[in-house]
Amino acid sequence: MSSDETEDTRADELELDALVRELRQVLGTTPDEAFGHAEHAAHTHPPQHQDDQTDDE
Repeated sequence: MSSDETEDTRADELELDALVRELRQVLGTTPDEAFGHAEHAAHTHPPQHQDDQTDDE
C-alpha cells in the first residue's frame, strides 16, 4: 500500500469516526444503549404474525 493510499484510508477512517460521533449525539445513544433498547423492544413487543389462513372450511 502506498503512502498516499495509507493517508487516504486514514482520512476516510477519521471522517467515518466523526460521522459516527455526530450520529450518536443526534440519537442520544451509544451502540450498547441502542442494542439494549432494541433487545428490550423485542421482548416487550413480540413480532405479530398475520395468519393468512381463514377459518372457512
